[in-house]
Amino acid sequence: MKMDFCMERVGLFTNMSCNLNCKLCSSDAPYRRNFKDFSLEQQKKVISRFFEAVPYVKKYSIAGGEPLLSKDLPALLDFLFHYSDQIGKIDIVTNGTIVPKAEILNAAKKFGNQLVFLVDDYGSHLSTKLDEIADALTKAEIPFEIRENKLDASHCGGWVDFTDGLEKLHHSQADVEDLYARCAYPQKLKFCFSTRNGIIYPCDQVRRCVEMGILTDCKDDYINLLDESLSIEDIQNKIRHLYKVKSLSACAYCTGLCENSVRFPPAEQLTKEEIECVKQGARSYREVCKMMNSNKEHSTSCVY
Repeated sequence: MKMDFCMERVGLFTNMSCNLNCKLCSSDAPYRRNFKDFSLEQQKKVISRFFEAVPYVKKYSIAGGEPLLSKDLPALLDFLFHYSDQIGKIDIVTNGTIVPKAEILNAAKKFGNQLVFLVDDYGSHLSTKLDEIADALTKAEIPFEIRENKLDASHCGGWVDFTDGLEKLHHSQADVEDLYARCAYPQKLKFCFSTRNGIIYPCDQVRRCVEMGILTDCKDDYINLLDESLSIEDIQNKIRHLYKVKSLSACAYCTGLCENSVRFPPAEQLTKEEIECVKQGARSYREVCKMMNSNKEHSTSCVY
């Protein structure tokens, strides 16, 4: 069965390990250190299942965590190459701290101009390898873009705090639908679908609410590619459904990506004390703040 549309944006989380500790990390990497990544064979199964259901995606992103830390990245790229005719553009999103190894460069070169490295520049104190990365990619003739992501010059105006999904913010269906109508993810971007351990989420807040156990009855809001009870046609219909809804369950727990959304400094790092809170079980920056504020010896300026 053929789909009557192509997908706009889909990302694949290769791994959750990262060498930065960003407070407002969109994938919650600092707070998911114990998250077990899929094996290479499991990821291959997910990719195969996805492209069996989806004839074409305009933009396919490889992300993490920090994807250049994934030992399986070269093999994943080799496998993804088999589906290159079903993809418009591919990008690998990296934080400017790691020079890609020869194995990664060799795998990426097969895609030609179809694949681009998106290298975020979080400032010289964090993105310390920009020149070396640019040199390696230039010599390998692999396209790349260095994205300004500093406080005074961010490519998206700064980061947004969507909240951790622990508190319901919108209590009426009208308010939820109003937020959805103003949010750039479903409206301007046609969602930024992400695939994490076999599950496709239309946005990170759906994933966050599901992983945090806040939403347990919203199965229409995501797709488990490895659910053997779902046929390819079922997967396609679930994707169609997501493009037609007026809101998602997670919208009630989200601030949205709106024109008036408050922006925060990109890649602001957790302090040593805050990292200790994460080690003690904090699952989000909001919980870090609560733990810090409960200790009379410390204080913190919480973004929530």
